[in-house]
Amino acid sequence: MAEFLAIVHAFKFLHNNKMNVPVYTDSQTAMGWVKAKKAKATLVRNEKSVAIWDDVQEAEQWLRDHNPSFTLLKWDTKAWGEIKADYGRK
Repeated sequence: MAEFLAIVHAFKFLHNNKMNVPVYTDSQTAMGWVKAKKAKATLVRNEKSVAIWDDVQEAEQWLRDHNPSFTLLKWDTKAWGEIKADYGRK
């Protein structure tokens, strides 16, 4: 869910700043969710997860409202190593 939200935030930033550069992710799942404009997460919806689900719903709505055409590319981990945004946690 975090990767999905990060991509949408990047798209919002590009949109708001009238920029057009590629966005990279190492998450095939998040790429699919962005393309579908719908996160198919399995996180249980409860009082502990309400904040992230609110963020996800807002991101989904933004994607539907703006239909962004930014380039979303798969990070080639094999060739380039771990994506820097992972901060060595993988």
